[in-house]
Amino acid sequence: MRRPTRLESQFAIAFFGGGGALTTIAYLNSRRLGMSSGACAGVLAIGLVGWAVALLVGLAGLRVLLYQIAAIATWAILRTRQREPDRRYHYFGEGEASYDSLFLPGLAAVVGFRGLEAAAFWGLVIALA
Repeated sequence: MRRPTRLESQFAIAFFGGGGALTTIAYLNSRRLGMSSGACAGVLAIGLVGWAVALLVGLAGLRVLLYQIAAIATWAILRTRQREPDRRYHYFGEGEASYDSLFLPGLAAVVGFRGLEAAAFWGLVIALA
């Protein structure tokens, strides 16, 4: 089993990658933290709702800042859901050294989901034109 990542590192994923990237990383992290399948499904559901809200805010023509605020609000909720299992892992693990880096998976999620959102947006613009 791979080691989980720090919850605070997911903030950067939310800020730069939006709700989709955050949901993916948070779901994978919840599995690595050993959360039950029901709790992981809850993380996934909260993330998908947060992503949908962020996308609706973005499609409504509101500023990118509001899109990022919606993604960060989702991060705050998901962080709260993962906090207790993360504390258990930190306490019984090797401290800070027991966490995996989020750099490469986070970069892949940010680039992938921003690309997916851009393709969906421009597809919608072309379809409506």
